[in-house]
Order: sequence, then C-alpha cells, then structure tokens
Amino acid sequence: MTSIELAATFAGYICDALTSEQLDAVNIQNAAPLHQNTCATHDYCDPNQYMIWAIEDLDGEFDPQDSEQAALIDDAWTLAKDCEFNPNTIRNCFKR
Repeated sequence: MTSIELAATFAGYICDALTSEQLDAVNIQNAAPLHQNTCATHDYCDPNQYMIWAIEDLDGEFDPQDSEQAALIDDAWTLAKDCEFNPNTIRNCFKR
C-alpha cells in the first residue's frame, strides 16, 4: 500500500460521508493558516475511523502501534487534505 493509494481511498470515504457543502467548508477551513496542523473534517465526521477503514480495505490490518503505518497515515492524510479530498486528483496528480 502506498500513501497515494491510502489517500485516495480515505478521500473516497470522506467524499461519501460529507455533503458537497460540508466538503467545501472543510476545504476553506483547511486552507486557512489556523488549520495547518489540523483538519476540519473532524467538525463533520470521525475521519480517524474512515482512515482505519481505508487501511483495512487496502491492507487488511490496522495496527495503532506500527510506527511505519503511522507515518504512512500522516503522509496519506496530508495528500488527501492538500488535494481537497478529491480521490481522482490524488490518483492523477501524484502518480509516483
């Protein structure tokens, strides 16, 4: 599993969970300097659970003690946030 795959899968969950208006509000809030180290998705849903489900979809096992997986999660979350939770943008613009 790559951070791009995880970000795209996670973003898909976020898109399914939020309305377009909520997603617009999240992206506006996330673009503000105040939200550089946080994510406004928490205002509307439990994105941590969606990340766990995304990991399970791709890898089958979430391990909260795995430091490599934690780094992958951080990377994927940043990619998803930077791409405004658009799975297609993530897949098309960040192919490595």
